Amino acid sequence: MVYTINSDEGYEKVRINLLREKASFDTVVLQQKYTDYLRLLSNNDLVLRIMSELKEKSSGDEAFEIGYLRINAEAMLTVIKKILNRLNGLSGNKYAGLNKIYDDLKENIGRILSQKNDIPFDDLVVPYEDITAERINSVGGKNAQLGEIKNKLGLTIPGGFAITAYAYKAFLENNNLEQRIENLLSGLDINDFESTVKISLQVQEIIMNSSLPPQLGQAIEAHCKELMDKQGIGTSFSVRSSAAGESTEFSFAGQYTTALNVGIKDILQSYKEVVASRFSQRALFYLTNRGFRQDDIAMSVGCMTMVRAKSSGVIYTADPFAAHGDTAIIINAIWGLGKYIVDGDIAPDLFIVSKADGNVIESKIANKTKMLVMSETDKGIVEIKVDEWTSGKPAMSVQQIKELTDCALKIEQHYRRPQMIEWAYDDHDKLYILQTTPLGILKRSVTDVSVNPTRHKLLISNAETASSGIGYGPVFFVDTDEDISRFPNGGVAVVKNSSPRFVSIMNRAKAIVADIGSPTGHMATLAREFQIPAIVNARDAAATIGNGVLVSVDADHGRVYEGYAGELFKQPHSKKGIFKDTPALLMMNKFLEYVTPLNLIDPYGTNFTMESIHTMHDIIRFAHQASMNEMFLIAQNVSVDKVSAIRLKTAAKFEVYIIDLGGGLKKEKEITEASIISIPFLAFWRGIKKEPADVRPVSRDGFVSVLMNTMANPQLQERLYEKNLALISNEYMNFNIRMGYHISTIEGLCTQEPNDNYIRFIFQGGGADFDRRIKRAELITMVLQKYQFYVKRTDDTVRGICAKCEQNKFVSIMDMLGRLTIYTKQLDMVMPGNADVLEDYAETFIKEIMQA
Repeated sequence: MVYTINSDEGYEKVRINLLREKASFDTVVLQQKYTDYLRLLSNNDLVLRIMSELKEKSSGDEAFEIGYLRINAEAMLTVIKKILNRLNGLSGNKYAGLNKIYDDLKENIGRILSQKNDIPFDDLVVPYEDITAERINSVGGKNAQLGEIKNKLGLTIPGGFAITAYAYKAFLENNNLEQRIENLLSGLDINDFESTVKISLQVQEIIMNSSLPPQLGQAIEAHCKELMDKQGIGTSFSVRSSAAGESTEFSFAGQYTTALNVGIKDILQSYKEVVASRFSQRALFYLTNRGFRQDDIAMSVGCMTMVRAKSSGVIYTADPFAAHGDTAIIINAIWGLGKYIVDGDIAPDLFIVSKADGNVIESKIANKTKMLVMSETDKGIVEIKVDEWTSGKPAMSVQQIKELTDCALKIEQHYRRPQMIEWAYDDHDKLYILQTTPLGILKRSVTDVSVNPTRHKLLISNAETASSGIGYGPVFFVDTDEDISRFPNGGVAVVKNSSPRFVSIMNRAKAIVADIGSPTGHMATLAREFQIPAIVNARDAAATIGNGVLVSVDADHGRVYEGYAGELFKQPHSKKGIFKDTPALLMMNKFLEYVTPLNLIDPYGTNFTMESIHTMHDIIRFAHQASMNEMFLIAQNVSVDKVSAIRLKTAAKFEVYIIDLGGGLKKEKEITEASIISIPFLAFWRGIKKEPADVRPVSRDGFVSVLMNTMANPQLQERLYEKNLALISNEYMNFNIRMGYHISTIEGLCTQEPNDNYIRFIFQGGGADFDRRIKRAELITMVLQKYQFYVKRTDDTVRGICAKCEQNKFVSIMDMLGRLTIYTKQLDMVMPGNADVLEDYAETFIKEIMQA
């Protein structure tokens, strides 16, 4: 009967069963130790699987939450503690010192996993005149960069101030919101769209219904009045997010609310709206998929005077699609306010400008039929039509292109990396910089591949690249929130307008195709962050391509083909390191420093000690080896007379006694060779039964050597009368076999899990003189090494171990060891005195096995 011990109740089941079978108490204890050993090995496998998965996540190729890291770390630590408890149970607390090493490592890991971003103390409100990049933790990325370029580069930005992260903290604390929000977010599952929307609305509602601390409201209004005094009574404001992490390596493009043309009477309400948008459905999705903890993001807010924009747009100081690399600047421009360009509502003008001489290399003027302007009758913004004469004209003059290029290069040189810059010209043609953020560049080698048009119809051509790459899947039209919630994994999204709200499908989409949009808009930025192929200005894609049609998207060249265009996918296009700089990954890598490195390699090495343990991997490696050693010692110390050992009825010329730990023998009155069902023992026994074909004559010198050594050593004579004992289960064997003067110990575990499987072989003794015993040991070493054993020989004792065997390989090796045991039993007398025949004997033995 096979006993799988998966719980503590399993021990009791084994104990009762053995007692029913009238097994001795020592046998019950032995069974318990064996099952404890198996559970230790199972725990070891579980820890290795957790470590392997965590290590795989550390590549940065896929998103994970910090909650995922914490849960897996807790599970790993719990299981490692069980391993140590079981090891000390096996060994009589011999390895208690491991507990202190474990506790110290656990403490270091705990410090890493509990780290939080502290919100620095600061004024509630700080004017841009007092802000530089050094204040980023207080005012957020967007505000910090605006203050930097104003105060260090002398560039023009709108007048304004930052409402600090400390003000956000004060707002939450004033209303006891932190715990309420945390409780709501504890049930967050971003893969459940409807549930996420519900939680998002609940959090935003309690924020909007909360009151600002009086001193915060007064400070905001006072700074707005000061700006109005400088610029006139008609001054209005834009209220924009500047959250921690925003406009740094992480764009957060379009994820938070921006309130435009806000009057002073509505400024406090607009502040709360921006704060509440920190918990919008798509912001929650972005934060989670970019590896942020919810408590990582403190919302600073920027309040600036509105620019009455005549034209506006976005500039890239390098080509993110690698066509021009860092030799050219890309400018997109539209009439009016820039919201339509970043939201992807209209196609903008395109200007590609040489960095070398400032000349326009290429331009494409769009038909800009609408624009957004500040409302003249009320606050807010309104859409108006652009007259036919103006709509087709460039939204920028040549002089403005030159001025903007010079300004952009100045910013790029200051930050020493490509930038994405939002800008606007007011109705007096004055240039304002509204935002700058690092520009993500995808380094991708692109080759224009020829696709057979007879096999794959070209559905879309001449679209603009928003994010490089290729993708294949079924078309799914996306317009409403319901469409977003139903979007299938592996689909190709076809949308009317590019929009940052489509971030919610970017972990499922193979590609995005937009009828209208800007390659410098928010959706394009997000697609590049998530490395999703995307094209914009595909014009009539929604009308041309049917829902559910399988298509191949070549975003590098703005094309869509019907079906699977295999030619495209021959180029490498895997997403590598997409999440490499996320807070979750940075924390993961610090955590793994205490977990995955392995310093204990050689179990026979001088540094394979507790003092050499530096990681959790070292602990389980040491515990695994120590547990095998302890199980081996337990088996070695078993006395046939004190346990319920059964004599095997066999024609072999030596006695064998068996202790069945469970599932090693059929339940029969008489135990014969046919009763054996233990995988390791049966394989070894089959080898034992095979007499070697190449039996060489006994040499005279060898016989005399054995005879003389035996007469001089009474202990050798005693070995002739020792009993052979095998501890077996269905998957395990520890067999002490004495054949004449030779002692072999063979231990093996053969399970369905190769990582658990191992074979240990020890050979010692012999009746001949020392030199002949050395030759035999060298021969055995040669054979074991040819079977990938790790071998250590000390004089005439050979110790070898072979780990991580598949079952078929395990059985084959066990058979070989059985045959080797027979082959070597008389080598003392057979081998001549010269050592140069060892290789010949080894090759002869292996050749015989290969031909069997």
